[in-house]
Amino acid sequence: MFTAALALLSPAAPRAWADSNAPPVGLDQVVHAALAREGIPPEHAALALFSHERGRYLLLWRERELMTAASNAKLVTSFAALRLLSPDFRWRTPIYLVEQHDGPDTPARQGLYVRGSGDPSLSEARLDAMARHIRAAGVTRIDGGLVFDTSLFEEPTPPAQGDPDWALAPVNPYIVNDNAVAFTLLRQDDGQPYSVVTDLPDDAVEVVSNLAAAAGVDARIVVRQRWSPEGVRFTLSGELDRAHPTYWVTATVQQPVQYYFLLLRHALRRAGIAGQMPLQPRQGEFARVKRVYLDTSDPLRILLERINKDSSNVAAEALLRTIALRGKAAGVNAGDGLAGVRELLRQDFPQAWEEVSLVDGAGLNRESRVSPLFLVKLLNRIHNYPTFSHEFISSLSISGWDGTLRYRDFPPRLAGRIRAKTGSLSGVQNISGYLQVFREQVVFSFMIDGVPRGTERLQEAQERILTDIYDHLVQSQAPERPAKQPIVRN
Repeated sequence: MFTAALALLSPAAPRAWADSNAPPVGLDQVVHAALAREGIPPEHAALALFSHERGRYLLLWRERELMTAASNAKLVTSFAALRLLSPDFRWRTPIYLVEQHDGPDTPARQGLYVRGSGDPSLSEARLDAMARHIRAAGVTRIDGGLVFDTSLFEEPTPPAQGDPDWALAPVNPYIVNDNAVAFTLLRQDDGQPYSVVTDLPDDAVEVVSNLAAAAGVDARIVVRQRWSPEGVRFTLSGELDRAHPTYWVTATVQQPVQYYFLLLRHALRRAGIAGQMPLQPRQGEFARVKRVYLDTSDPLRILLERINKDSSNVAAEALLRTIALRGKAAGVNAGDGLAGVRELLRQDFPQAWEEVSLVDGAGLNRESRVSPLFLVKLLNRIHNYPTFSHEFISSLSISGWDGTLRYRDFPPRLAGRIRAKTGSLSGVQNISGYLQVFREQVVFSFMIDGVPRGTERLQEAQERILTDIYDHLVQSQAPERPAKQPIVRN
């Protein structure tokens, strides 16, 4: 971990670069007027815009100010992963058949040994495929335990939460479905509590609904978890507005190893493998009979879409620890990953690496900070990287199309013209990426920090300001129409 020691330049007003290639004077006034109109104090905003084609900055405003990164931290984590691991990197999770003995003279019982790889892309569908492969390898019964090796990562401790409304599951070598459980809440016509629907198997998960329906209330939902060796009980409590027939809520998993175990055991039984298969912690070494399966993830380029388009926090944190495995065989933590990221930035950005100070990989921690100027430099560097620029840019959300930008309220003329990563915490709203203006690509970072306003209202204000910037750039580049000539009749 590191902190910035660089004197920060904080001009009182934005600066538009005055040269022959810059747009007409006025972009700074446009931004200043837009901030005033939206009620955002200038000292709580920072911007940088760079034209790739012109090789010039179009606007700088408090560009070196270290702002709360929020999920824009994932841009740095993604860049470091592509540089150090390559777009084709895959996680590999080996599964072994092992012999277990209750005593020196007892017969061997057959168990499974799983060495978690920290693969953040695993789904229930992949677990089902894994179980079918194990059955196809001749395994029909498992009387011993399912043994999970958690040594790859240090004991998981979630980073400090950046916002009480955000939560992060403990980062662990065992991740299924982002270690999150999604619930659909359905209103009942008979006045009974809302029913709760989830896709998780009934033999592993019990759901209890204590959700009451009332008129005109603000929805408040609390999800409690109670874990046992045989399953988990989720109890949902709170009040919901009966005017809404459906709600959706997601809970992070508090016991990731046990969650993985329950879903894998269910998949094994569904594949036709018998036996009790209790969860068993690793205690010493086992006699490995043979490897029965090697699960291989999708390539990193695919995972990056979940990190940047969908803003998966668990995937970003797992990726940060995977970066650390280049230097250590096991027992890595966030600090090891951050040390690798810092060294890479020191090499690639020798004049600017101190303009970023991360303490996590996802940006949930408010101590993770970065300047908009650094993000523009990072994005501009990526644009010129032939080995992975396509993969990185493709992982960003497209305005009006997908990811976190799909339902943002940009006007139709901006649909498809923004590829960017968003970032939100209470009072924080960031967007950094690429803006297409005619044939010109503008690399930008627009960060708002410390404005006590609801997330939706702050997003709308940022969208209107960015639209003003786009309209000004379009107007400044639009070719002049020739004056109409009078019609002369003979």
